[in-house]
Amino acid sequence: MWPGCVLTRLHGRLDRDDMKSDLTLNWIEPRPVQATLYPRTGAMALSGCVSAIAFALAFAWSTRTAARRGWRIGAMVRHRLLPAIVVALVAGAVAYSMLEVVPVKSKSREEIRSLLATLWAHHFVLQQLEREPPALPFPEVYHMLLSDNLDPEAKREDFEALALPGDFRIEPAEDGWRLTILDSYFVPVSIPINPNGSPCSVGD
Repeated sequence: MWPGCVLTRLHGRLDRDDMKSDLTLNWIEPRPVQATLYPRTGAMALSGCVSAIAFALAFAWSTRTAARRGWRIGAMVRHRLLPAIVVALVAGAVAYSMLEVVPVKSKSREEIRSLLATLWAHHFVLQQLEREPPALPFPEVYHMLLSDNLDPEAKREDFEALALPGDFRIEPAEDGWRLTILDSYFVPVSIPINPNGSPCSVGD
């Protein structure tokens, strides 16, 4: 998925009688729906806030009724504290169950640097080829220069899988070559390459 991506689905069930005449497809204006997802820590924090509010309300209400009956503060705390805690726990559990919790795995700073290092290597190689067009065929030169500018930990055997940021694919085109690189948003970006091996444009 990428920013601004929209998925549509056309579905239906056709019986034998429905196939005796042409189908008419009507367009309905799409209604955007956005789900609110919570990481486990965020859901726990939100349910904790609900528990705290429920505890304050339950304890205040129970002690108020007890005070009207003439109970002392010590007796009110001993007899009303546990029910208020139970109400708070139940309210927090109900609030947590109503949230859509998804597992979130955050990348460390080293993992992020490793992903971006490949993209920076592409950028450096493209700038180098823009200044000095290669003498050898573009695919061979590009693989060689990229390998020289990559950290040993960032090197992979299957860059053409387009599975991770920095993966790339080189395909012949009518006007030279077409270089496709997967950017940090997992969006394939195509860069046209001139027949002499120099890129037509190098973006940021």
